[in-house]
Amino acid sequence: MADKKSFALIKAFAVRFFLDILSRAVVFVLSILVARKLLVSEYGQFAYALSLANLFYVFTEMGLHVLLLRDVDHDPEKMRVLWQRYFTLKLSLSLITLIAGLLLFPVIWPWKFSVIFLASLGWMLGNSLLDFYQSACNALHRFDLAGIILLTYRALLLAATAVLFWRGEVTLGSVLLVFLLCNLAASVFSIPLIKKFMNIPSMALTSAGDAWNLLKESLPIGLANILGMVYMRFDMLFLGWMRSTTELGYYGAAYRIYEVVFVIPAALMSIAIPVLSRARSESLSSMRNEMKKISLILSVIALSWIVVGFFNARWFIELLFGSKYASADTVLRILVLANVVVFLNHIVIYTLIVLGHQKKHVINQAVCFVFCLSSVFFLIRFWGSTGAAITTLSTQLLLTILTIRSLWPFLWERK
Repeated sequence: MADKKSFALIKAFAVRFFLDILSRAVVFVLSILVARKLLVSEYGQFAYALSLANLFYVFTEMGLHVLLLRDVDHDPEKMRVLWQRYFTLKLSLSLITLIAGLLLFPVIWPWKFSVIFLASLGWMLGNSLLDFYQSACNALHRFDLAGIILLTYRALLLAATAVLFWRGEVTLGSVLLVFLLCNLAASVFSIPLIKKFMNIPSMALTSAGDAWNLLKESLPIGLANILGMVYMRFDMLFLGWMRSTTELGYYGAAYRIYEVVFVIPAALMSIAIPVLSRARSESLSSMRNEMKKISLILSVIALSWIVVGFFNARWFIELLFGSKYASADTVLRILVLANVVVFLNHIVIYTLIVLGHQKKHVINQAVCFVFCLSSVFFLIRFWGSTGAAITTLSTQLLLTILTIRSLWPFLWERK
């Protein structure tokens, strides 16, 4: 039975991982082609715009995706019952965040061309809804439906970007506008698919009171995610404010690779959360056994990434982005080490959440937030993009240590 469970976990992870890799490979390749076409300084603005969009994105999520994975537990009937509550809150948070971004625009965008920021903000809205739909599919292990949603967006994006290259109209504004339009189109396309194939009786919204109750439940995870995303973006934002757009472009290239590798533990944990939750309902011993299997998978991948990314950083960055980005090799080496730390902290963080100790995660993220804010300014001032990468690595190390310290007593309770 244990072998069957292990095989099921690995199979589910493989399917989910393949979909994510295929999907993100399209965006990653497009980013590389765009980086080669634009000036390094223009790519710096592009990276800054997407960092801001991702920063706003976390306010639309507020822990809902993790709660949905935990609460549905592969049960279609639970999904039909919970859908209206979750969808109402998700849509409300997305619209509120969009309005907040528009109001903050004069403060957080340091350049003249507003269309770049507005397009990235619209991309954030579409991406928020698409990710929610995929979380719903993952909760039921409907990877076929998740694949359709993912690949529809990527196909639209690939086709539209190809038109830009064919017409010779690859500019910073046109690329972000393509990202926006394709994302929103895929979001609209996904609604009838979700309703039909997941047997959702209605896309109607629930009451404000019901959505508010759900928000209170998800708030600890949401606050932790906000703190985590904010300090993860401090490096890019401070570089944009304190250094040249060229240095921002170098860092953006290395950070783009860091973000792509980030999908590996994220993909695994989207599968593992329901598995850990079910194992916990049996016994702590069962949950610890599942943790060992997950850790083994991630350890193998992490060691492979060190060989490829750390020891061959310069070759890797030149292969992907071109020789003009060769100066980003030191930054990439540091971020590869940060990736390895992230592999570990994903396991312990989500185990802590499965055990119901979200508030401890919030406290840990708050400590990391203060640490990152207090160190990033100093490190960037003296070492620029290298200092930004050191901040990312040291903050992830601190988060891992704090989470293990929080998790350890609960992991060995006799229950």
